[in-house]
Amino acid sequence: MEDKALRRLEDSVRRLIAQQGHSSTRTSQLAAALAKSRDEIEKLKSQNFRFRSERMETRKKLDAIIRRVDHLAETANGQGEDAGD
Repeated sequence: MEDKALRRLEDSVRRLIAQQGHSSTRTSQLAAALAKSRDEIEKLKSQNFRFRSERMETRKKLDAIIRRVDHLAETANGQGEDAGD
């Protein structure tokens, strides 16, 4: 009877050790996935900053072009009225 109880106890300990090994492996896998996710987040943050900067520069260029076109249109309209007088 003691042998049976001892075997059951040994089996339980073996199962617990195996479960602990699996948990340790899973924890390592999750830690690696977390690190990879953090790297990806930092990469995306830098891309987002770069795209926002590019968009702002493009808007500035477009605004400058629009001002030039408006100025040219005003100049052309002013000269056209002078020619009609």
